[in-house]
Amino acid sequence: MIVAFDFDGTLAPSFNLVNRCIIQVAKDNGIFLKESDLIPYYGPTEEGMINNILKSDNRANFKKYLQYYSEYHNIELNRLNPYVNELLDHLKDKGVNIILLTGRSKESTNISLAYFGLNKYFTKVYTGSKNGSNKAFNFTKVMKDFSCSSKDIIYIGDSKKDVLECQKSNIKILSINFDNERLAKIKEINNFSYSSFIELEKELNKYL
Repeated sequence: MIVAFDFDGTLAPSFNLVNRCIIQVAKDNGIFLKESDLIPYYGPTEEGMINNILKSDNRANFKKYLQYYSEYHNIELNRLNPYVNELLDHLKDKGVNIILLTGRSKESTNISLAYFGLNKYFTKVYTGSKNGSNKAFNFTKVMKDFSCSSKDIIYIGDSKKDVLECQKSNIKILSINFDNERLAKIKEINNFSYSSFIELEKELNKYL
């Protein structure tokens, strides 16, 4: 069995950090944005988002984003979501293949994994594409890398989009969201939705 985790919103409350850094890079280029202005740009990695916002593929802007990301990490993202380490330890003790499958950039992912000391848990890490959402492609890559089928994978994510991506790839998803309103919307399309990792773990144990 392979258990794959999303990062943003699932393992960590990281949206404030990501948004702050993108907004700062935009401001450096004379574009003033609010967090709500970023919503239409989600899908690709942060580099792709910045390129689309600035209408430029100058990599210097992404390098500046990574500088801000490191600088603000301890302020905006200094904790994981509750019970994350306990769940990861539990899965590791069970001998489960744990992977990270996220839509964010490899570079910022590596910064956060190092900050929280999470590298020891993940057999492999799959990250996003600056050209757009690539989770379906990464699910296929997981099946090839581990010589398994979609039935051997359980994904843990925090959004309706994650549910739809998993449904397209015929992958079981256990959803988690710590916001009651967002959780209610996810439950409309996924009965396996939880407000804590302690609740989610009880369901996950049935498949281990």
